[in-house]
Amino acid sequence: MSGPDRPGGPSLNPAAIVAALNRNQVRYVIIGAFAAIAQQAPIPATRDIDFTPETSQENLARLSRALTDGEFDISFRPSGFAGGYAELALNAHRLRIGEVEVVVADLADVIRSKESAGRTKDLRVLPLLYRHLAGRRAEREAEQE
Repeated sequence: MSGPDRPGGPSLNPAAIVAALNRNQVRYVIIGAFAAIAQQAPIPATRDIDFTPETSQENLARLSRALTDGEFDISFRPSGFAGGYAELALNAHRLRIGEVEVVVADLADVIRSKESAGRTKDLRVLPLLYRHLAGRRAEREAEQE
């Protein structure tokens, strides 16, 4: 992990991390807090980016090359998603963050994973994520009327 809370550690540069994955043509889905923040969820930023890669040999070789370009937290089967990448990719979204295109898990999937993990840090942000998701759904419904 890197970030301002880690003495001597570099600050998080999400664009550089995602650019390294994209440059190496890694198939992945960003999960966790970064995925939620990318969808405007009002939760505190984290000091890393969690992601789930597709697990073919070819993709893992590309991932290996990308890993030399930055710090990553990899979860092949995140809590609540035994199907890993394939399951998360079904509802994932392509978003532009600055100059970089990123694939992020759907907010409902981020919530499901945090609920399944049950860690204190995950449980702490769930009320904010629930409210944000409810607000997004209400906006969509209002647009459809």
